[in-house]
Amino acid sequence: MTFLIDGTVYNQPLLPGHKQDGAEFNRFGLFNLQTTGDGMEAYFTELVLDQQPVDLSNSAGWEGFGNKTEFRDRHLRPYHDFGWNPTGIPGGNSGSIGGVIWRDEKPAYYASKVGPVTLDDELVASGKITFDGAGSDSGVYLGWFDSQSKTNNGSSDHDQPQRNFLAILIEGPSRIGHYFRPQYRTTTGEGELPADGPIIRPDHRVHKWSIHYLPRLADGQIQVTLDENVQTLTLKPGYRKQGASFDRFGLFNLQVGGHFVDIAVDDLSFTRASREK
Repeated sequence: MTFLIDGTVYNQPLLPGHKQDGAEFNRFGLFNLQTTGDGMEAYFTELVLDQQPVDLSNSAGWEGFGNKTEFRDRHLRPYHDFGWNPTGIPGGNSGSIGGVIWRDEKPAYYASKVGPVTLDDELVASGKITFDGAGSDSGVYLGWFDSQSKTNNGSSDHDQPQRNFLAILIEGPSRIGHYFRPQYRTTTGEGELPADGPIIRPDHRVHKWSIHYLPRLADGQIQVTLDENVQTLTLKPGYRKQGASFDRFGLFNLQVGGHFVDIAVDDLSFTRASREK
């Protein structure tokens, strides 16, 4: 592809394999980016298509779809909009939790009181989830955490990692989208996150999920499932001894700048009290 503006030429070759993948186009014109953001105003004239001037003296031959509309934008940074919802997800029970959750440096969560439970307890949670929307560089945690550690941490995760949690992280690099993978951090902030995992897409599909922490397996092992995909993360030697304590289970944000996810969780069950084995 060659792009020319004000006499400057920019070239962008297709990546290997993309031409073979194919693409089909049946319109030429303006179309929106389907992600959150602000507006812009721009006008184009003296348009030439296939070396033929395009008559813009009237709108004949042009088609509009959604271009004259008003809507309430729920995705306004940095306004979270998540919690309990009276409606469930398709095929689930009435009621669900979730909504719009931003990556933001300030702590935010919606959770139920538990325990406290620790890395010496067996922990289990499961349910259904729909992923309904997302921007790039977005994510959220679903799992056990310590409310005091969360609310007392007003720093970016880059400067001071969150402590005392064991959860599913829905997040990933923009080139991938969103992985569905386990993560934990001890009371000192030490922990691990797999490099990749099963991919979940914001396509409104209903998925079954679970997370199971087994303290007596190796040095402690986390098993996360998304539909038929299973991922296992074993705690590093000595990390379980560092300890971690959790008094909440629910959704909590990544404390680093980014964009939003829109999710709903239903048919939820989780460990609320100590069940050491």
